[in-house]
Amino acid sequence: MTDESVKRRGWIKNIAIIFLAVLLVLTFFSNTIMNRSLPEVAAQYAASGSISEQIRGTGTVTPNESYEVKLSQTRTVESVVVRVGDEVLAGDTLAYLSLGDSDELETAREELEALELAYQKALLSATSSDYSRENRNIENAREALAEAEAEAEELYADSAAVDAAQLAVDEAEAWVDECEEKVETAQAELDSAQITLDKAQTALDELGGKTEGYSGDYSIVTAAKDALTDAKNALSAVELMYNAAYTAMQDYAEANRGSSTKDVYMRYLYNYWQTNKTSPDETAVSSEEFEAWCEAYAAIAAAEEEVSDAQSAYNSAQENYDDQYVESNTAEWNRLNKRLTSAKTSYNNRSAALTAANTSLTKAQNSLTDAKTELSERESELSEYKTALSAVKAARTTLEDLIFDLSEQQETDGLNSQLANLDLAAQRSQIARKEADIAEMEAEGDELTLTSPVNGVVTAISATAGDSVAPDTAVITVEVPDRGYSVSYSVTGEQARRVTVGDSGTVSTSYWSGDQISAVLRSVATDPQNPSNSRLLYFDVSGDVTSGSSLTVSIGQKSRSYDVIVPNSAVRSDTNGSFVLIVSAKSSPLGNRYFAERVDVEVLASDDTSSAVSGGVTSSDFVITTSDTPVTAGMQVRLAD
Repeated sequence: MTDESVKRRGWIKNIAIIFLAVLLVLTFFSNTIMNRSLPEVAAQYAASGSISEQIRGTGTVTPNESYEVKLSQTRTVESVVVRVGDEVLAGDTLAYLSLGDSDELETAREELEALELAYQKALLSATSSDYSRENRNIENAREALAEAEAEAEELYADSAAVDAAQLAVDEAEAWVDECEEKVETAQAELDSAQITLDKAQTALDELGGKTEGYSGDYSIVTAAKDALTDAKNALSAVELMYNAAYTAMQDYAEANRGSSTKDVYMRYLYNYWQTNKTSPDETAVSSEEFEAWCEAYAAIAAAEEEVSDAQSAYNSAQENYDDQYVESNTAEWNRLNKRLTSAKTSYNNRSAALTAANTSLTKAQNSLTDAKTELSERESELSEYKTALSAVKAARTTLEDLIFDLSEQQETDGLNSQLANLDLAAQRSQIARKEADIAEMEAEGDELTLTSPVNGVVTAISATAGDSVAPDTAVITVEVPDRGYSVSYSVTGEQARRVTVGDSGTVSTSYWSGDQISAVLRSVATDPQNPSNSRLLYFDVSGDVTSGSSLTVSIGQKSRSYDVIVPNSAVRSDTNGSFVLIVSAKSSPLGNRYFAERVDVEVLASDDTSSAVSGGVTSSDFVITTSDTPVTAGMQVRLAD
């Protein structure tokens, strides 16, 4: 073997050793290298606890009443003697005004001169025709129209309330349908249990008839059972007949029993009638009605006693039958009797389920009745409003007809003459109004001070010394603190149904907790921005509040306990609904690997940080809250340190 061959084999051996070493290193560190490329997630265990579901919103504080001090004509401000934030009383001087006639007063005087000139010219060409009756009728028709319009405005109603009530009816009907299906299912299960019970009873009865040496007569048990059934049917009939009176007597007994039980007090009321033949309290119940109560009590008590006696007789007959039969065939009897007992238990459970289903159905039907009543009231309001609109239309038609008739008559008698009289009347009214306006403007022009009409706080000043203020421009705004402050914000219709007028809210501000501020829900109104789905909550706020500041008001239900609570950041949703991602571990030769697994959930309640959920999540699950990159179900992840 040459030296060159030896050297070549040495190199090959060294390369193989290096390759295997590198491969070994990569194998040991592959998990670490791969983990660095995986999404890093933060997770925590789900837990049980309580959540207080709150409705929260932010609004701006507004005064319930503020007054804008305005001028009716152009005036020059000499000086303003108050500043924003000053408290003022009614009659206090706010500003001083310059003396002098305004442009509006001069214009009004010129307009009066023109009106008087036109009136004098019209008098020269007017005739003596008199249509005062027709004019009076027209004026009465105008008043009738105004009254009809005012009534229509007072009765205003829109279809949104009807739509909301109809939605409530639809939901209640769906609930009733669901409950009826449950009743049908429970009834079918009860019927099936009845068949099983009958078969078990028949098998036991037949075994009794086949046992040698058994002398018992099962017909006695059957007769006792039939008598018990008849007694129960008779009790049901009596309860149905006297239900109203008996229920009224129970309600009265419950309200007046004091420390006694209801049954003891009802027996006392019956004995009272037997002794006195009159009502113990004529102001609450008349003797005639009290007699009906006692008659119902006596009938139902007698029927209940019959049921009790029949039950005792049946129990005794069954016991006698059982005692004699067991001696004849103990083993078979025990087997069939156990089967019968199981069938009876199943029957009783199905019967209880049917009773519960019927109770739910009754609640759903009551809810449907209430929803239909509400819908009827809303529809009635809308109908009244439409009727009022029809009355407005009729009144407007009457007025138009009177005006048209007068026009026709004027054409007959001389249209030009009658029109002239109408013009004269209108001109006289214009002159009178203009004279009154001038007198008022002259009186106002003599006033050199601008005073506050109310007690309050100055919140805005829009003029300074030397400014010329135009008519109907707010010079100074005075806020009336005594009238209180309000805050409002918009919520969904579902949230609005969970609160009640009069509920207290918790206040927080942008700069402190708001402990010195109280808020009470004053009203719930339709949100004009989204009348079908949103409502406005209006709160009366008091305490250390300032107009224009921002307040956050929370209102809602008391806290409730839930089995599974997760952070809000863990709850996700897509087109298939809400879900969470939990961390599942799988073992491998190099250690555990972690994967994101989707679990569908239903969100039961939420607060600012957590949500109560139900579904496939348990308190032992490790739910993903955050990740450094998007994570989907099935992806491999690595846990944050």
